[in-house]
Amino acid sequence: MKKVKYLPSSLDAVEHLRYDVDAMSIKFYTLPDAPTGIFHPKYSEKCYTFAAGISGDGANDYLVLMALRPDWETTGDGKVLDIDTAAFCFKADDTSAAPSGIALFHQSFDGRTTPLVDYEAFTLEETVNDLHSKLMPGSLPLSASPPIYINAMAHSIAKFNELLNPEISVWKDSFSKPDETFDALWAYCSDNGRVIPKDWKRLYEMLANKRQSPSGGWVPSLPLILAAWDTATPIEKQMRFKEHVEWAGHNSQIDEIGHYLRSLSEEDWYHYGEL
Repeated sequence: MKKVKYLPSSLDAVEHLRYDVDAMSIKFYTLPDAPTGIFHPKYSEKCYTFAAGISGDGANDYLVLMALRPDWETTGDGKVLDIDTAAFCFKADDTSAAPSGIALFHQSFDGRTTPLVDYEAFTLEETVNDLHSKLMPGSLPLSASPPIYINAMAHSIAKFNELLNPEISVWKDSFSKPDETFDALWAYCSDNGRVIPKDWKRLYEMLANKRQSPSGGWVPSLPLILAAWDTATPIEKQMRFKEHVEWAGHNSQIDEIGHYLRSLSEEDWYHYGEL
């Protein structure tokens, strides 16, 4: 029976593992060195090794942890080797994982279950111990890895994207958007003949750390509206507005103010020729 488990609580463990595995390779672990905090300890006791592989598409790296677990054949005394997996995603060249991983049990891919020859007389515990004693830990490039591991990784990555697509899309988008800067935001605010937002008062109210000076004036200066509207020139209004955008930058609000200003429609701006 196919089973899926989501793994948001395993991120610390897998981010540590990310340091340990080279890109485009698979690393095999002895049991004392095996990754913890991803599969349940009771399950891990039944495995003879874990292999962690990393594959990428240029923008994102996927880490797949493969648990190699001996089991009985469905009939008879023979043994088989089952592969269950857990998949995670990272931004390329970054060790911060996506908000959740996914564990996949009893899946269907070529090589998921393979026969273990000459283990008919062994118990499962003896099979685990014998296989572990023959294990050669270390790393292999993906290009030289057996097909069963490549199939396991490809299947896990595909299922990860299928089942976690909404959450992961939001996470990926957060990397694709560059951090706002004053220069970029001001270029936008003055493009296309824009002078000031029509609801300038609302923008000013959003600014943090405003204060009134002992002389009664405000820092930053108030918008040139109300009584000042008719006497101020368009360029004076634009320069006062620029002061407010600069204030946002100096008070760690450039992202917040930038998001607001970029969300305005063209009809929400005053342009040169309208003032």
